[in-house]
Amino acid sequence: MTGTAAWLALLRGINVGGHHKVPMAELRDLVGGLGLTEVRTLIASGNVVFRGPDRVEAELADELAAAIEDRFGFPVPVVLRQRDELEATAADNPFPDAEPKLVHVHFLAEPLPVDLVEGLDLEDLAPEAAVVRGREIVVHYANGSARSTIGPALTRRLGGHDLGTARNWNTVGKLVDLLAST
Repeated sequence: MTGTAAWLALLRGINVGGHHKVPMAELRDLVGGLGLTEVRTLIASGNVVFRGPDRVEAELADELAAAIEDRFGFPVPVVLRQRDELEATAADNPFPDAEPKLVHVHFLAEPLPVDLVEGLDLEDLAPEAAVVRGREIVVHYANGSARSTIGPALTRRLGGHDLGTARNWNTVGKLVDLLAST
């Protein structure tokens, strides 16, 4: 360990439609109980920022996921980003003219295989669009995510690879601000 870092934990599938309920106060206490500090949450969809050791990301994600499952009784995938990674994502919106609530970043735990990305053709999905960048897929849901056909099409074209956990562009901006003050 070389010091501390500002981290963002993105939890997938909590507090959706009354399922997998995770009260934010309890989540903050749980994360703080792991020795992480300056723990704060943003909205109830599973966004947690904190300071913690600058360590192997996968180990920290596994530790958080295990603690959440132990406490709440169901598995919750956890994707992590450090402050500089989230800032880089937010600084490079491939759809700057789109309405921010219609642009979503799908945060992946691991990058997609290069050969899969290189062979990915998304041209026929207009007016929706997607850009794959490292461990993120940025999607413009031109007609809104509820009526979208791009999500299922991406899943099929990516050979069933998980699309991670998504946040809209407005939330990404709020998370950058929250991390900047951590």
